[in-house]
Order: sequence, then C-alpha cells, then structure tokens
Amino acid sequence: MARPFKQRCICSVPKVTSFVPEGQPAEGTVRIGYDEYEVLRLMDFRKMTQAECAERMGISRATVARMYERARQAVVEALVLGRRLKIEGGDVLVCPRMKPECIDEPFCCHRRNEKDGGMAE
Repeated sequence: MARPFKQRCICSVPKVTSFVPEGQPAEGTVRIGYDEYEVLRLMDFRKMTQAECAERMGISRATVARMYERARQAVVEALVLGRRLKIEGGDVLVCPRMKPECIDEPFCCHRRNEKDGGMAE
C-alpha cells in the first residue's frame, strides 16, 4: 500500500512564473510545480541542506532529493533545448502567517508590500 501524499508547505508563490528564451521561438514548455520551485529556492538560493529544506516544507529528506533532481532536470532542459519554463500547480500550502523561522526570509509572502507587489523594506 502506498503512503498517503503529504501536502508541501511553501513560503510563497513565486512572483514570476514563466521564463521564455529570447531571440527565437520556444521549442515547447517545461513545467515545474510550486513545490519544486521552493526546493530549488531553498537549496540553491538560500543554501539550505536537504534536511533543512525538508523540515521547512514538512516533508521527508528523500522527497526533497527526488523533487530537487526533477526540478534541476527541468530547468536544464529549458536552458539547453530553448524551452519555456513554466512554474505552476502542485499540492501546496502557502504558510498562513509569519513563522519564527521566516524572520530572515526575504521572500516570505508576509513581507510583500501590497502597493508595488515587491518586498517591504
């Protein structure tokens, strides 16, 4: 019997959700979910370990490893083959309020300035 699917907790939905090659038409579209984007953001941008990322998202370290591999492969495919990269969907839960671990998180959705859609100072 398979394990039940666990909803992934993310800090925020990305502000930009599509990237298109410049100078020529895109050769198709590659998609990653909001949860895969969050894994890339936490591990590559925020320099977290798989264990730290798993704890933040409320999932197992093995799940983070699989998502990270899938997301990296999709990004590389978009770059190498000139495909559009689309970030969308997934069974995610955007955190409902600022958590203590998000105090130093610059991309927390609770820091966004409503006026310009950017980050608050």
